[in-house]
Amino acid sequence: MRVFLYELRKLFNWKVLLLILFISFLFYKLFLSFYFENFPNGRPAKDEFMITKEMINKYGHEMDEKEFQHFKNWYKQKKDEANAYLKSQQDAEKLGITTYEQFRQLDLTNKQYADFHEKVVFVDQADVFWELQAFENIIEQYESKGRDIESYTDEDQQERVKQIMANNDVNSVFPYLVYENYNELTRFWTVLIIISVVMVTCRVHITDRLNNAISLQYTTKTGRNLFSAKLLAALAATALITTVQIVIFWFFYLGNGTQAFFPLSINSFYNFYYFWFDFTFEGYFITTVIAIYIVAIVAALFSVFFSRIAQNYITLIGSLVPIVVLLSYCTLKYLVGELFAILHPLMLTIGTFLVLIAISTIFIIYRMKQEKLVDLI
Repeated sequence: MRVFLYELRKLFNWKVLLLILFISFLFYKLFLSFYFENFPNGRPAKDEFMITKEMINKYGHEMDEKEFQHFKNWYKQKKDEANAYLKSQQDAEKLGITTYEQFRQLDLTNKQYADFHEKVVFVDQADVFWELQAFENIIEQYESKGRDIESYTDEDQQERVKQIMANNDVNSVFPYLVYENYNELTRFWTVLIIISVVMVTCRVHITDRLNNAISLQYTTKTGRNLFSAKLLAALAATALITTVQIVIFWFFYLGNGTQAFFPLSINSFYNFYYFWFDFTFEGYFITTVIAIYIVAIVAALFSVFFSRIAQNYITLIGSLVPIVVLLSYCTLKYLVGELFAILHPLMLTIGTFLVLIAISTIFIIYRMKQEKLVDLI
């Protein structure tokens, strides 16, 4: 235990921690801040977000056909508000625009119409016109649910869509913009975790080699068992880094105000993705957290292995860069980003996880056996 704690302290060198903090800040500004500071992003996204929240209050987690008729009546009430607004505008009266339908069908190549449209929507920013766009988007998606089955060419994908259509999950009011925001944040945050883990764990052996300490260590039985202690220290450091990063992410993400959507199914008519499993948003969050830990541990195992066999930092960096790039690519595409979406074959996702775990584990087991056979001469 004393050796383990000593190795763990060595990994968290203050210079490395400062570098991680700097890279994290830079990464946040470049890739993450937008999705925290601009959510929902513009209009009518903001209106869709508020309306779907209100739909949860009115209809619960799902909206059936009867409730959909109520929703369409709600839409008509908003149209009446728009009609009243237009009738109160002198510019609208001069142009002969008295109803929302007329406003909606304006020929924007006509300068007078274009100027009036810009004034109402962008200058005055009359809320009801943005809200109506959001209502129309929701109605269109609800009425067309399941029609996109032909866009999936694989039989398993089509069968999965049929299963979703057959249960009530598809009536969930979970909106795409919430999933899109969460998806972008988690996949980029995971790349940051991969980089942080590799930066810390790659030092586990290379520092001893550069200090010529390995030859001395291997003259004793305890020294030959150091690989296991260092491996445990690297895994503990990985768990700590990943946990801290996830807690920080959660702290920031709560500011997006999506808590009302946690109990909702993400296989929704208003989400442009379907999934291989019946996830709620809360369940999907837990699943992505598990995936992040797996990716982080795989990154750590590769890092420990190459740290042991590399002769210097240049060789180590050259060995780990392709690993980081590969893990980041898979993370962005389907290991965390779009995790278990039916856009990607189910066995591709599961198979990639299994292959990465198997290869990294085999590397470590092989190295552990080699440690007992190392010749000092």
